[in-house]
Amino acid sequence: MPKRKSLASIEKQIKLTQQRLLKVKTRYEKLGVKLIELNKEKTLRQAEVIAEAMARSGKTMEELMTFLSR
Repeated sequence: MPKRKSLASIEKQIKLTQQRLLKVKTRYEKLGVKLIELNKEKTLRQAEVIAEAMARSGKTMEELMTFLSR
């Protein structure tokens, strides 16, 4: 017959698991914030690249929007 766990050992495992879960949740949330920041940074950099290309092309904003609307 298998050995039964005591309530104290089960409660100890529950507390340890809750602590580990809280650490993982905190790390997950921090990584989520970092991902959002990186995506914003990427979008801003893409806008800079587009603006630089438009400036080099010598085209107006209106000409660019007409081209992109095709």
